[in-house]
Amino acid sequence: MQKTVEKILFRVAGVTNYKKAVKQACNDIAEDNDIPEYSRYYGDLTTQEIREELEEIGGQIFKYQDLSTTEVELIPEPTNKYDSNAIKVLIFDNFVGYIPGKIVKNIRHYFDDDKYIFISEAEIKGGPYKEWDEYEEKVVTNNDLDVGFEIYLTIVDSSQKEVIQSESSEIIDDNISIKEVTKTESIETKTTEAEHIEQNIVSDSFADIVNEINLSETPPKKKLHANKIIFSALYIFLVFFGIIGIPIAPFLAVPLTAWSLYRLYKLFRK
Repeated sequence: MQKTVEKILFRVAGVTNYKKAVKQACNDIAEDNDIPEYSRYYGDLTTQEIREELEEIGGQIFKYQDLSTTEVELIPEPTNKYDSNAIKVLIFDNFVGYIPGKIVKNIRHYFDDDKYIFISEAEIKGGPYKEWDEYEEKVVTNNDLDVGFEIYLTIVDSSQKEVIQSESSEIIDDNISIKEVTKTESIETKTTEAEHIEQNIVSDSFADIVNEINLSETPPKKKLHANKIIFSALYIFLVFFGIIGIPIAPFLAVPLTAWSLYRLYKLFRK
């Protein structure tokens, strides 16, 4: 943002010495405001509107009321024989006068440094006007009056913009670097997380496979070993009772012996 160093309001001096240029400047300003010479001035009010406003409120309505322009140039004139610090005022290239001497003393040094920018707006002041005549009870016009210009001048230090732009660029660069680092860290984090997930999946899958093998193989082996022991013990028990002569009911001994022998045969065959 550019820095404003001065804001000054002043009336252009010496306009009475350049009446032709002043009149032309007024016409140029009016044309720039879309008011041709043949059209209405006086704030673009109709005759009836002017009468009603003046009769009710009073005061004056000027021909060049509210007409302004930014087509203003302020040019130092070091060859001026009266004041080497003089600054002339041009409106639409019409030389209409000078900046007053008291103002020039305070702002002349700004014109020697290219970093300062001058923004000017000129508004027409004075000139013909209409007013309400209480005795005749009508609107009357006062012509052939002096016209002048009021200049609103703003002096700006343009170098401030460059500093701020430079600082802004550094901030932007820093933000970009931070974003790039953050983005890289994010990608690395995501990659690491993906690798961990993949490893976990592989580990889990391998563990599941091992568990499935253990579940499918280990229990049958244990079961097979137990059955062998049980049926071997049962067989030995039956043989023992047969040898020592302890009677066992045939309807129990025969089927049990046959079933035991069959199971032993099946198991040991596997």
